[in-house]
Amino acid sequence: MSRGEAKTYSANWFLSTIPSDSWYVLLWMETGVIGLVLHIILLLSVLAYGTYLVYFRLKDKELRGLVSALLCGLAGVYVASYSIEIMGQFPTGFIIFICMSFIFLSPVYDKEIQERKSNNVKLNEVNT
Repeated sequence: MSRGEAKTYSANWFLSTIPSDSWYVLLWMETGVIGLVLHIILLLSVLAYGTYLVYFRLKDKELRGLVSALLCGLAGVYVASYSIEIMGQFPTGFIIFICMSFIFLSPVYDKEIQERKSNNVKLNEVNT
C-alpha cells in the first residue's frame, strides 16, 4: 500500500515513510522493482516503435508530423511523471493510451492515404 493507506494500517513500515508524489515512485511502492522496470520498458518501447515508424515506415509528411507530435507529447508526459502523478490522473491517462493507439495505427492510416493519393492520380489521368 502507499499514500494514506500505508500510514493508516502500518505506520512503522518502510514504505509508509516515503512520499509517493511521483508516478514512478508510486509504481515502485505498489508493484516493486520488477513492476517498475516492466512499466518503463513498455513506455520506452512505445517511444522506440513510434520513432521507427516516423523515420522509416511512414511516407505521408503530414501524418509523420502528427505522429512525431504525439511522440513528443508522450515523452513530455513521461518526463513530467517523474515529479507528479500525471499518468495516473483521470483525463491524462486516458489520453495517453489513445495517443499510443494512434501511434500504433499510423501505418494503417498511411496505407489508406497512399491508396487515396494513387486513386486520385489515376482519376486525374483518366479525366484528362
